[in-house]
Amino acid sequence: MDVLLVYPNVSLSSIEDEIKVPPLGLAYIAAVLEENGYKVEILDMYAQHTALNEVRNILKRGQPEIVGITCLTPFVSIVLKIARIVKEAINAKVVVGGAHATALPEEMLEEDYIDYVILGEGEYTMLELTKHILEGENRLEEIKNIAYLNDGEFYITKGRGYIENLNELPFPARRLLPHDKYNATQYAGKRITSIITSRGCPYSCMFCDYRFLMGPKFRRRSPESVIDEIEECINEYDVDYINFRDSTFTFDEKWIANFCEMVKEKKMDIRWDCNGRVNLVTEKMLREMKEAGCTLISYGIESGDQNILDFANKKIKIKQSINAVKKTKEAGIEVLSYFIIGLPGENWETIKKTIRLAIKLESDYTQFSLATPFPGTPLFNYAKENNLIREVSWDEYSLMSSAIMRTEELDYDDLEKAIKLAYRKFYWRLSYILRRASKLRPDNIRRNLSGFRMFLREVRS
Repeated sequence: MDVLLVYPNVSLSSIEDEIKVPPLGLAYIAAVLEENGYKVEILDMYAQHTALNEVRNILKRGQPEIVGITCLTPFVSIVLKIARIVKEAINAKVVVGGAHATALPEEMLEEDYIDYVILGEGEYTMLELTKHILEGENRLEEIKNIAYLNDGEFYITKGRGYIENLNELPFPARRLLPHDKYNATQYAGKRITSIITSRGCPYSCMFCDYRFLMGPKFRRRSPESVIDEIEECINEYDVDYINFRDSTFTFDEKWIANFCEMVKEKKMDIRWDCNGRVNLVTEKMLREMKEAGCTLISYGIESGDQNILDFANKKIKIKQSINAVKKTKEAGIEVLSYFIIGLPGENWETIKKTIRLAIKLESDYTQFSLATPFPGTPLFNYAKENNLIREVSWDEYSLMSSAIMRTEELDYDDLEKAIKLAYRKFYWRLSYILRRASKLRPDNIRRNLSGFRMFLREVRS
């Protein structure tokens, strides 16, 4: 084996225990490497419940020369442990990438076990780095978008720019993934997979780390390319449910119309869900999506206080949220609403507004998260400058388990109490329980039980 790509076994929140989707970033990198003749394997530790003590044997059996590891902020501790095992077991080169590594490459390289950091999109950078390590091609300083140490001195190479034509990328190497391990609360059927149709985001919400990782320019594959990938998933992997992972699937109404028409023309027997923005959906778009198999749209509502939304640069109005959720439900599509508690300006009055809005929307599912200042985001910079961040390890940065930052008026304990209150107020209502019970069918009992288990964990933790 030339390269082993690893997704660590870390749960970002209790809801993640009910949602496991393929690590498409690694699958794209694997596809590009395989296209260029390299032997690659993917170890999805999270989906396969791989313990750290199993990694050493996996490494010794495969003997990869390069090990690439995804590093999000809550992953830092386990990434370092994996990297140490790699060095002790086979002394391969260790490469890390992902949002946290991109934001803080120098910190990652302070550890002796990490050789290189890939910044931003990883496909072509990993390809060039692999050629350099295995074949001696390219001078290290000529490989764009990497960070490394040379004689103890920190270097970052020139930027590569983002991939403009996403159609040029091969489909993710799904054959390397454990398909029977993936699931989601909204899924009931044969097999689920994920697809990405776009990268980049023109919005600049202060709490989101996606924009600095994938850039501000929205880039999208052609509908034809996406349809071809769906057909591959159906024919090769027996998939009947697609989880679209785009940050904003509903960005381009014309693209949506073309895509939905193709799905219907080909009589594709699939169901799917996606992320939307409340200021972008229209009644026509929602009807077309429903007819093409869309079962659920997730919206970032975030707060019931307009001042908080404005300060967070969300660029939506509360009225738009109310209208979008109403129209989505009228179209026969279920809604998952996301709220964030603890953004700058939060106090008990604004929290009450958020809870009232969540109840008023009557979404099918609602998730409340604590504001978490991830490195690379404007929220991280704001919280540091105003001394709002609690001194904790990166392991605590999980959106739900504990409050990482306070607000000017509420301390960490207040915010942890607030999120439990929000869950109780929303889910522990007779009207909600009866409404969900009335919608129970043989094909959705599982997801409703999963959602209820998630709720119980949140309010009891």
